[in-house]
Amino acid sequence: MIKNYLKVAIRNLLKNKVYVIVNLLGLGIALACCIVAYLNYAFNEEFNSTHENSDQIYRINTVTDRDGRRASHAICPIPLGPAIAQEVPGIAGMTRYSRYYTSVKHGDKIFQDNVFFAEADINEMFTFNLLKGHQSAFDDPSQIVLDDKMAAKLFEEEDPIGKPVSLRFREDLVRELIVGAVIEELPLNGSLECGMLADYDVWMEVWKNEPSDWSKWAYSAFIKVEDPQVAATIPSQMDRYIDIRNQADEDWNVVGFELDPLATMAKRSQETRNNFMFRGTLNPSAVFGPSLMAVFILLIACFNFINTSIAISGRRLKEIGLRKVLGGSRSQLVLQLMGENLLLCFLALWIGLGIAEFLVPAYSNMWPFLDISLDYSENIGLIGFLFGLLMFTGILGGAYPAFYVSKFEPVEIFKGKLKFGGTSLFSRILLMLQFSISISMVATGLIFAENAAFMEDADLGFETENVLTIFVENEQQYEIMYNHARQHPDVDLVAGTRSHIYHNIPFGTLETPGKKIDGDHYTVGHDYLEAMDLRLREGRTFSRDLATDRETIVLNQLAVDGLGLEKPLGTQVVLDSVSYTIIGVVENFYQGGFWSPMDEGWFVLGDASKYDKVVINAPADRLTGINDLLKKKWEESVLDIPYGRAFMQESISGEAAFISNSITQTSVFMSFAAILLSVIGLFALVSLDIVRRTKEIGVRKVFGATISHITRLIGRPIVIILVIGLVISLPYTYFITDLILDTIYDFHMPIGPRAFIVAGLIVIVAALITIASKVLEAANTNPAITLRDE
Repeated sequence: MIKNYLKVAIRNLLKNKVYVIVNLLGLGIALACCIVAYLNYAFNEEFNSTHENSDQIYRINTVTDRDGRRASHAICPIPLGPAIAQEVPGIAGMTRYSRYYTSVKHGDKIFQDNVFFAEADINEMFTFNLLKGHQSAFDDPSQIVLDDKMAAKLFEEEDPIGKPVSLRFREDLVRELIVGAVIEELPLNGSLECGMLADYDVWMEVWKNEPSDWSKWAYSAFIKVEDPQVAATIPSQMDRYIDIRNQADEDWNVVGFELDPLATMAKRSQETRNNFMFRGTLNPSAVFGPSLMAVFILLIACFNFINTSIAISGRRLKEIGLRKVLGGSRSQLVLQLMGENLLLCFLALWIGLGIAEFLVPAYSNMWPFLDISLDYSENIGLIGFLFGLLMFTGILGGAYPAFYVSKFEPVEIFKGKLKFGGTSLFSRILLMLQFSISISMVATGLIFAENAAFMEDADLGFETENVLTIFVENEQQYEIMYNHARQHPDVDLVAGTRSHIYHNIPFGTLETPGKKIDGDHYTVGHDYLEAMDLRLREGRTFSRDLATDRETIVLNQLAVDGLGLEKPLGTQVVLDSVSYTIIGVVENFYQGGFWSPMDEGWFVLGDASKYDKVVINAPADRLTGINDLLKKKWEESVLDIPYGRAFMQESISGEAAFISNSITQTSVFMSFAAILLSVIGLFALVSLDIVRRTKEIGVRKVFGATISHITRLIGRPIVIILVIGLVISLPYTYFITDLILDTIYDFHMPIGPRAFIVAGLIVIVAALITIASKVLEAANTNPAITLRDE
């Protein structure tokens, strides 16, 4: 019997090639999108899962409270980790973890990169795949551990074990470390990076920190606790160190310490302050956006499947009636029809896998923080997902046609009285939902495209196009580059700084007698505010002619509002136990570009001996030439240190354009897929309607009906359905798209009506072309053929 069913199924598929091809194509595209969405979701959910003990590892966070605003910080005092490891029972391991951006040299290769530092327990707590060398390298201050990517960058094909790597932290501190081990590069869905890993004592030496200094901060500290019940008691046991910490630094009080589980730490990355060292999970919209769009695409494909399955079954009514007359039960018919639908879905799945072979790497390459691939041998979850997807699609798409067609009675079939419901209310509802979703997805793609274009010219509150930044290491390098830049005829302004918008922004606390706020602390030189085109609301900026300006401060409006100052000019504020007078207020600006909200911030004059950047303002079309000249001067004057520069336009707009364009490309592809699948569905529905009304069309032509009249007759109900779908799509599309934009950007273009109008026109025009092509084919058929008895 199964063999017979299989033969019948194959025969019917071959007989209805057009319907089968469009169904396979539609389902294949939808299933490929679902595969990409699943891998994207799994990548995010499996964050830090490569570390075998991730459920036993906790990061120590510091907790502050400013006027009822409680915040967690991914930093802890330097002595805290060792103190609790010795004094609190149940801790099986502890390591502090920090980094430093420095010059790296081996032979003729020299570049700047991050070096990470940790204590020996890191190798016992975290999971590293050792490729070469010895485990003892993690516990030897004279050795350094490289991952395979960094080893290839430094040594290419040469065996790195035992070879020296020179690290220049500053002019008076150069350390030569021996490569003791090479590990496999940690995956992108992990919080830690370890391109180069050195002993923590080196980091202490770099910063000249004392192990017992509670006023200084370790970038982070991790502990391993095997018993969850013990872990729950540790935060309260750390309370004993609160007063010790606050007495050591009265300007930045803490209210407690907490444990942040490694297994879920990345999900809270955006909520945790000072989390700059660790990767976070994908933005929620980058996870649920593709998933939601893939589900919509799959629904459209399933709706098509239902309609086309009904269309195919409609040509088999006599076969179904004959089977019933010969004793076939309804359950057998359901089984047969469901089996045929599952076979079709199985073939579509193979097509989907083929499409996914191209889509998955293409999607992965669009994002610098994503690494997904199709790996069937090691990804059991993917195999389970594919099986579930096959069953879900087969049942959702095939259940209704199977049960619907199998209910017909033989008498009705053979008498020709059956009113086959291809254009029934159910089919029309499916069509309306299809086009509602399609219009929604097209509108979403257009909105993202408009937003990407908008961001290229968006005003962030500071200069982005005319700024070049040169990185220096000491006062001598600063003076060399500062003087060369000032002498260039095309340069308008030059300023030194230690803190720079969109680069490194130290965190600080500003207070008045009745108020205290946390914010971004900028230590800058004269002309920095002018070079960055920060706009004054009131007051003035720093003057070279006033020595007293070393005791003044400029705030942004958010800081003024946070301190509750109605008349800020002349007000005394305290910063790091030093009193400053407010001389100016600048407009608010987006310190982190498009991705984070505006923060409170302030500017004070710094010492030129501590500047590590030269900020140059010049016409945008001259910056490249200026940069080339300064690079040449640098290479003539500075040895063993690579030239480092950054164009502000590249740093901010480049990143924004890259991510926004990637989002736009994804949305546009999904929109195209949605239109394609909806047109396929409409093709099936119109074809079915024309088949049902073939004789009616022939009669109307005999009585003089024109082709345009027949086109309006068949197309008018469908156009009405499309208009209803457009109206329905407006509110939920606006809500979903606005929600996605808000989760990705803090600053984006407001949603206007243009995208919805264009989306509706695109979908309706595509639908009308589809309708017209089928109606013209039917209307041009000779009535003598359509009215002939079968």
